[in-house]
Amino acid sequence: MPPNFAPWLAQLPGRQGWYCFVAYDGAEPAATGALYVHEDIGWFGIGATLPEHRRRGAQTAILAARIRRAAEVGCTLAVTETGELVEDRPANSYRNILRAGFEPQYLRANYVPAA
Repeated sequence: MPPNFAPWLAQLPGRQGWYCFVAYDGAEPAATGALYVHEDIGWFGIGATLPEHRRRGAQTAILAARIRRAAEVGCTLAVTETGELVEDRPANSYRNILRAGFEPQYLRANYVPAA
């Protein structure tokens, strides 16, 4: 994410509808994820793991915690997104999401500004 996104992220904890999660390795934050709830829909996003902590289960744990919280607050639908599954490219996030019980629904186009 671009650096100017940080102030927006810093304001999320405690805001209505937002639940923020952090996985620690000892005292060091290792991974994060957020849940935003509107009515009975939960959106899972802003998941990230520091490179040195990847492939150690942090995102699996954060996904499980977000699923539990979504159920606790009455969500009947949970949605998320990640990069497309492409051969010869890492897809750890994609596989984590499938293992957590999510099912692919469609491929969303992403747009970037012209160079």
